[in-house]
Amino acid sequence: MTELRRATLEHLPATVAKPDYDLDELHCGVVHFGVGAFHRAHQAVYFDRLLAAGHLDWALWSGSVAGRQEDR
Repeated sequence: MTELRRATLEHLPATVAKPDYDLDELHCGVVHFGVGAFHRAHQAVYFDRLLAAGHLDWALWSGSVAGRQEDR
């Protein structure tokens, strides 16, 4: 499985939606700890819509106090 990150966006199939906003113009507006399934299924959709509407100060920085899944 391909990890989803900036460097792999161009390798995704055409059927996968990709950001249409300039990723280099984003500014962190939210720090989110413990990004899990709820965030990916619900909150991330709203942040993406804000960014797509031109609100580039709502970019998200995520982190985990538990470390990476593969490190556990």
